[in-house]
Amino acid sequence: MNVVLGENLTAIGSYAFNYCYKLIEVINESSLEIYVQDNSYNSYVSSYAISVKNNQEDTGFFTATDYTVYDFYGNYYLLDYNGAETEITLPSNINGNHYYVYPYAFYNKNDVTKIDIGNGVYGIGAYAFGGLECLTSVTIGESVTTIGSYAFALCESLEKVYYNGTIDKWAEIDFENSFANPLSYAKELYINDSLVTQANLTSATKVSAYAFYNYDKLTAITLGNAVETIGIEAFYGCDNLETSRIEDSLISIGEYAFYSCDKLTEIIYSGTQTEWYNITKGNSWDTGTGEYTVQCSNGNVAKS
Repeated sequence: MNVVLGENLTAIGSYAFNYCYKLIEVINESSLEIYVQDNSYNSYVSSYAISVKNNQEDTGFFTATDYTVYDFYGNYYLLDYNGAETEITLPSNINGNHYYVYPYAFYNKNDVTKIDIGNGVYGIGAYAFGGLECLTSVTIGESVTTIGSYAFALCESLEKVYYNGTIDKWAEIDFENSFANPLSYAKELYINDSLVTQANLTSATKVSAYAFYNYDKLTAITLGNAVETIGIEAFYGCDNLETSRIEDSLISIGEYAFYSCDKLTEIIYSGTQTEWYNITKGNSWDTGTGEYTVQCSNGNVAKS
């Protein structure tokens, strides 16, 4: 997870450190110019680095129970799991602080069947839980606000997602791509132990990209008057979604937002026909939907 560049080092071969995703600390005792997360030269040695230091004694690594952790000036990163449990509960905090699950932290730990990501975690890195082929259940705390690309890629046995926040908070999580969302595989989402079949948003200001991606338990959505944007592929593949209630606060609908929602036949919109037409709509936002009618305050608009 770290590398020491000795004082006599004068060059690094092409691509020598390419794809070293967990190389997060570089101790540079050489005369080479090395910068944090810089892949422009010096063979990618610091592409993924959190820190570049000059002193081997000044390392940020330490162990917390079964985890390898990195401390970067009070910002904590969970890097790796060293235990043998198949059902894992992540620490509620590290030294009293929230922390980030680093990319690839649990990648390909195929014996893991259940993970509880508590309220100590504020973000999850790319591929953090990727390749967990036996994972069937994941619990996500409401403190999580960002999930990196492919964080749950290839978790093909995943069945249930439990979220400890509100439906509004879930809708606002920033998913970097569709496989950042565990619903890419899981068929059931529970909010405070209740199966989600309707999404009634009252305080959310957006529906993030991929928020309900591929979630076929969803039958109806109500977007409150705080919602201004629906992100790309937000309801992609929600093939049991029938009704959408949308307020006139909405400004934009992203690409493929309702793609393949083939049972969607009713959109109830609180604004006028003109206001509906003025909403910015991304490419193919309604491709594959049912032959819906938009019920506006002054008349109906048919799917074009």
